[in-house]
Amino acid sequence: MIVNLKNILVIILLILTIKVNSQVRIINSINNSVALNSSAFIDASSNNSINNSTNLGKGLLYPRTDLTTFLNFGGSPIGIGSSYPTRFDGLLVYNTGTGNTLASAADAIVAVTPGFWYYDNKSTTLKGGTWKPIATATSGSSLSDNLKEDTINKSTDGTFSSNSDIKFPTEKATKTFVKKLTDSNINIGNASNVAKEVVMSGDASINNLGVLTINDDTISTSKIIDGTITNSDLNKPTIPLSGFGAAVADIDIAGYKVTGVRLPTDIDDAANKQYVDEQIASATTTSTAVLSIKTSNYTIVNTDYTILCNATNTSFTVTLPEVGISINKIFIIRKIDDSNNLITFSPNIYITNSETASALNYPKTIKIQSNGTNWYLIN
Repeated sequence: MIVNLKNILVIILLILTIKVNSQVRIINSINNSVALNSSAFIDASSNNSINNSTNLGKGLLYPRTDLTTFLNFGGSPIGIGSSYPTRFDGLLVYNTGTGNTLASAADAIVAVTPGFWYYDNKSTTLKGGTWKPIATATSGSSLSDNLKEDTINKSTDGTFSSNSDIKFPTEKATKTFVKKLTDSNINIGNASNVAKEVVMSGDASINNLGVLTINDDTISTSKIIDGTITNSDLNKPTIPLSGFGAAVADIDIAGYKVTGVRLPTDIDDAANKQYVDEQIASATTTSTAVLSIKTSNYTIVNTDYTILCNATNTSFTVTLPEVGISINKIFIIRKIDDSNNLITFSPNIYITNSETASALNYPKTIKIQSNGTNWYLIN
């Protein structure tokens, strides 16, 4: 009688199990919740009542899988609300193989070793995910400790007098958890004391060799400490005098001469030796009343005084000296032929402040003098 009661209880439990799990799809099951040819042994992600529960149906026991021979994900349809809506995102397996996963199952080929692995797929395609390991801690150690190595195995960039219980990140752990940086970007700690990747900007730039370069046109007066610029920094021989403002005091050139001065053109221009010599020569020869006859285009020089112009054969132009460097200079010009050919003056000669004469076409004598601005007729 006791045996019969046990058999009855077993049958009742089986019936209840089938009833409770009627909405949990099981690989190649003969009941209505079949998941035909599915890569998942049990699919509880398609059961809304289980998903909405806080504690029912939350643990699974997994069969063993060799991810190095796992060809593809089975099951259909895939990617709809009632059938693998996450495209196997979170599928957990116990892998027994060592080697690389196959591209036929996931685009990302991963080197795997025995242990628990899960399929991380946040993409919109079935093969868009990546197999990732679930690290497990050894007895008496934390997960972070298992990612570290003992002092005895530490790289030689540190010196210790003896072994200790201190552990350091392994090369593999460092490569795993240190984020890659974009070319020429840098890590900067933010307000939360977390390193954030930023683009170098502002007055300087840095390349991927760590060379810092100050950008052009970025150093302003406010960024220079007073008294820190020396004569060697200025490279004074290359700075033209025109680069400075007007003098505010007498200039002492310590006995040196000023060279390269051109002929003055304005009344306030400095005079060079050539100009002074010409003025002296002009003053000397003026007293001897130098006279010359011209029959073609001619430019008057400071040594001239009287210029006789013979235009019998052709008209021509008499060019006057620069008025600015001929202040108070006097010249006499006379047309000595009877032809109507023109003697043209350049520039014009002022008769009054507004009236000028540009040429002569008959015999006449004119006397002109410079006031530093114009040539005036004074006879």
